[in-house]
Amino acid sequence: MIKMWLIIFTPVLLYGQDVKTEKMDYGVVRYYREGESKPWFFRQIESAYNVAVGKHLPFKRSIGFLVGVSIYQNISPQLPSVNNDLEQMKEFLLKEGGFDELFIVKDEYVNRDLLERYFKDVLPKYLKEGDRLLFYFSGHGADDAGHTGYMQFSGAKKGQFWGSQVLELKSIYAWSKNLKKASHQLLIFDCCASGLAISAKSGSEDCKSAVLGALSGKTSRAIMTAGTANQKTYVLRDRGERGYSIFTRAFLNSFRNLPKPSNQCTMLSTYEIFGYIQKQVANFSVNNDRRVTPKLWADPQYEGAFIFTRPEDKNLTLSLDEAEALGIISKSDHPLISTAQISIYKEGIGITYPDDGKFINFLDENLGSVIRILSVLDMSLSSEESFKVAESFGIDNFRDNPGIQIPIDTYIDDGVEKYLKFNFLNGRKLPLSGGGTGVVQFPIVGYFMATKTHHGGPGIVYHINEINPLANSKESISFDQHKEISKLDSKNRRIWSNPPHFLFIESLPAFRQTAYKEAHKGWDTGVTAKMNQANHDLINFLEYSWLRLAEFYPENHFGEEGAESYISSFIKSRFNYHWKKFEVGVNGGTIIGTMVGGDVISDMEEMILDSVFAISMNLEKKEFDFLQWKGRWQEDHSKKK
Repeated sequence: MIKMWLIIFTPVLLYGQDVKTEKMDYGVVRYYREGESKPWFFRQIESAYNVAVGKHLPFKRSIGFLVGVSIYQNISPQLPSVNNDLEQMKEFLLKEGGFDELFIVKDEYVNRDLLERYFKDVLPKYLKEGDRLLFYFSGHGADDAGHTGYMQFSGAKKGQFWGSQVLELKSIYAWSKNLKKASHQLLIFDCCASGLAISAKSGSEDCKSAVLGALSGKTSRAIMTAGTANQKTYVLRDRGERGYSIFTRAFLNSFRNLPKPSNQCTMLSTYEIFGYIQKQVANFSVNNDRRVTPKLWADPQYEGAFIFTRPEDKNLTLSLDEAEALGIISKSDHPLISTAQISIYKEGIGITYPDDGKFINFLDENLGSVIRILSVLDMSLSSEESFKVAESFGIDNFRDNPGIQIPIDTYIDDGVEKYLKFNFLNGRKLPLSGGGTGVVQFPIVGYFMATKTHHGGPGIVYHINEINPLANSKESISFDQHKEISKLDSKNRRIWSNPPHFLFIESLPAFRQTAYKEAHKGWDTGVTAKMNQANHDLINFLEYSWLRLAEFYPENHFGEEGAESYISSFIKSRFNYHWKKFEVGVNGGTIIGTMVGGDVISDMEEMILDSVFAISMNLEKKEFDFLQWKGRWQEDHSKKK
């Protein structure tokens, strides 16, 4: 039986929350957080991404077992860099890696008996169902005639492959198979001959499938090594200091230096991390005339992957797929267009939609709502004449420059010409695929929000804007992230003498009531993530309303950057102010985001009131009664029908 006793009880501010240490038997030190009701990995997700993760988690605690040997009695060289590697791994896993506990043992305390005892006796009893385990070894390694690889400990002797001071690399994996409760296991060997821990190299897997598999509950077993069977590992020196391992440094740097992901995947899996390590080690090999080839092997019996969050200073947002896998939101929460199709023919553009082709009506009914679209833009360009007709609608421009307006002449019965304008995050272009019959298709898949503006007289533009509705309210101000909606120019100017323009302001109170009615659906759930979602919906509506009011002002009135930039800066500043106001040295939890959103809504309400008042100053009361309008605008939205 292994005894434990407490020798240190101190907060370590570096890790974001009090981390305590406990000295166990045989030189093992345990680092842990006490009294956590939710695994630290998911607490970090809630903090960094400003969401509330549900109760049904794909895995539980993340536990690391780190082993390092820097001092050797009988073999050389000594490895002072191991101390650096071990300390940096500890800091990363506790601070940014989402780990709840670490067991660390090093130098003379490390031997075969200790590792066997922990893997066969201690960990099977200590691990709980659904926990994750990461094992890491840094030190000397050797091979027995190229057939078997061994970890070498402080008392190891050259050429001696028996006794307590060596351990066959494959033993760790064999023992780990008995840890049935650990849903994910990642074994990392940073030593010479480490490639003999595995027999095959795994195939690659894309980030999205790996991450979503893990978040959906699929389990994993993987081994990562610093080199192949007959290769040495290397250390770089930093200005005479102890240096660091090329492999471990590349592993840690991957979390900070990998490019930001697409909106389909914001977390990291072992596959992406390994890809980064390969490139960094390859650069070292070329520049230093060395041959080092890291390896990754994933047990094919398991379909998941070991995943990590990125450092919080990346200010990322969860993708919708990740959020759905975690149960933060449900696909049923959003209107769904499953097979909508826009077809362009010689005669014009037709809309096909399951519900009697009423695509425009659908947009009208869901303005300001999140829409999940799985659709195809289908342009039949099978004849030269048809191509010329389609070209006159700006189809080539639409393909090359997303956002070109397309007239829909199948919806003219009210005398108003309608337009569609797709706006995509990050300015990305539509992917293009073609068939053998001349039919060109643009798949449009994602989450969008529809808004509507008047255009140059009788025309109406429906802006279908790609969004990420889980934007972090600390940094992002609304759903519309790329700010390309309805550029303000002379064509979009509004004037009081134009009845439809005047009607817009008269109608704003009614629009506001509808927006609040929808927001209450989220607020009334009491679920933080859905309350925040409702705040963002309402902020987006108020932002859109003010941008339409800004069209009554002269061109460039709000500066060369335009009204969008002006309102963007305003909302960001209000978010920053209210966050600072609430963060008074304590962590108030995710509910602070909800409170901040409410205060920003109040600020924007006042901004709209002030703008309408200023616009109406030169009008007679009989033309526009501002006080009466203000009363309607401020009507109690809580009286829902």
